Amino acid sequence: STLAAAGLGNLISDVAGIGAGGFIEASSKRLGLQDPNLSLKQLASRKVKLVQLLATTVGIIIGCVLGMFPLLFIDTDDRQIHEVFSLLDADSSGSIDKQEMIKLVNSSRELLGEKEANVIVEVLKKHDQDYFDFEAFTSFMHEVQQKKIEAKEQVKFIKFLSDTFAR
Repeated sequence: STLAAAGLGNLISDVAGIGAGGFIEASSKRLGLQDPNLSLKQLASRKVKLVQLLATTVGIIIGCVLGMFPLLFIDTDDRQIHEVFSLLDADSSGSIDKQEMIKLVNSSRELLGEKEANVIVEVLKKHDQDYFDFEAFTSFMHEVQQKKIEAKEQVKFIKFLSDTFAR
């Protein structure tokens, strides 16, 4: 999910940021930058603590932004299709039974509308296999979309599937 990807990216960037602290210190010494050799009193001063806080905050912000970079590559349509597929694949077998899909669509004709339900059943019946793996389900969903089902009807269908299988 998007949140899992963001969380994992955040974790990786934070760990990398912690590791980079030592690398930055070592690089600073190689560049000839001197350690400020602050006394304990100076280290305890308000100004030094403020600079540490600001530097840490800026470092975390940069790390979080870098950690979210992979989110730019997420295909939201396929992500939504994957979420619906996961809901329909209640036993986590990696496949969905075609007959169950047809029954589900037929039972939701009022919600979907007659035309839209007919298009979905027509596309389902065209497929040779009795089960849909994720790739076949994605292909099916794209085919349904190409059959010009109205966007609001697609949203209703996905919401119906989500509500039905989230219970």
